[in-house]
Amino acid sequence: QQGQKGGLSRLRLWRPFPFEELSQAVENADVLVVFDRCISFGGPGGPVCCEVRSALCSRHMRTKVVGFIGGLGGRDMSITDFVEVITRGAEIAERGGEEEVQTIGVRE
Repeated sequence: QQGQKGGLSRLRLWRPFPFEELSQAVENADVLVVFDRCISFGGPGGPVCCEVRSALCSRHMRTKVVGFIGGLGGRDMSITDFVEVITRGAEIAERGGEEEVQTIGVRE
């Protein structure tokens, strides 16, 4: 409705990680927003986002990956929250910078 192209891909398998299938699914994407429902302490973001970055890096793909972590502790995520994730993800990818991992719906 807003004139932006978008799509959704859901991982159904963690191990073995579907490197080839993921690469094919996102080969034409400029920006990939990855949503994790858990956090990897000491790591650079959520575990799914880290694995996706690794998969694309190993294929020398230039897709910008922005990770979001939300729904922690079983909190619900609304449609509005997901719209914000997509909007913020596109903004972060456009301007670049160090904000490659964001949280949403987390009380401070």
